[in-house]
Amino acid sequence: TYVFDEKAVSWSHLSIWTPSEVSKAFSCCERALPMRHRDINFLNLPWTMSLIFQFAKSLLSEKIRSRFKTHSSLESLQRSVNPSILPAEYGGTKSIKECVKSWKIELEQNRSSLLELDQLKIDNSPVGEQLALVRKKSRHDSGSGSQVLGMMGNMRKHELQVEQ
Repeated sequence: TYVFDEKAVSWSHLSIWTPSEVSKAFSCCERALPMRHRDINFLNLPWTMSLIFQFAKSLLSEKIRSRFKTHSSLESLQRSVNPSILPAEYGGTKSIKECVKSWKIELEQNRSSLLELDQLKIDNSPVGEQLALVRKKSRHDSGSGSQVLGMMGNMRKHELQVEQ
């Protein structure tokens, strides 16, 4: 679950992104990050950003698009996101400082596993290439963002191996 408070976003923040960059950023988030996005919440979205947000959402698959929610108030956010996981500043029980501390502890507990991720390599064997050829086409395969980070396809479908 993600919560983005956009109350400080202005037109100058938005004007640095071209439509192509927006498409590539969304493609990267949707297809190249090896994680599942369950609930993506935007709070206090300015009306100018709301217009761009609607355009950007149209670039996503229906599955991911349905996970995006916008909220104009804390009450709306709290109806969608369990307040027990929100910081106190957003109606939860812990301060942001406590949330950060908790996150640091969790990262430290999983330090070795996280560092092992740096050793992963993509297997470019012919089998992997064959899989890329039969992979279902998506809206991002048009050439405008189909090769995010120089890799084709969905990271969850690539074969990864740890370098010894």
